[in-house]
Amino acid sequence: MKTNLLLIAALLALAGCASSNVSQVAPGVVQAYPGPARERKDVAILKGSYWMGTRTQFSSYADLARGGELQFEKLRGFGGDYPQEMHLLPGRYLIMTRCGTNTHFGFPGIQLDLRAGATYEINCEPGTGASGQVTGKAFISQQYPTDYDKR
Repeated sequence: MKTNLLLIAALLALAGCASSNVSQVAPGVVQAYPGPARERKDVAILKGSYWMGTRTQFSSYADLARGGELQFEKLRGFGGDYPQEMHLLPGRYLIMTRCGTNTHFGFPGIQLDLRAGATYEINCEPGTGASGQVTGKAFISQQYPTDYDKR
């Protein structure tokens, strides 16, 4: 009986892992859609930045096209850190960032309409509210075609 309960618990845990749409494709890079990797021209790419002493990473996202209650996919856990780059299918999303400096961090969100073949560089600014809570904002610093060579 005890063995059966352990087996059922293990199967349920595996089923929960299998339902995630997130997979790691390289260190610090996640694919946030089901199935095999698609060509870069078919996905939108979000890149977190390091800007003015602030590091932008991605903590979770929700597909706003699903409607109803927001269902967030968490992104932490790949190597124990938050990813610095995400590949998503085109659409409307709420992206939660992890915005941090050496002294504090916050999780500001940004709503984006993403297009296939586009790369979006995301910056954030952490701040501290009047009562000491960490606040901040996330924003697009650059947007360009994915095949654009910035060199």
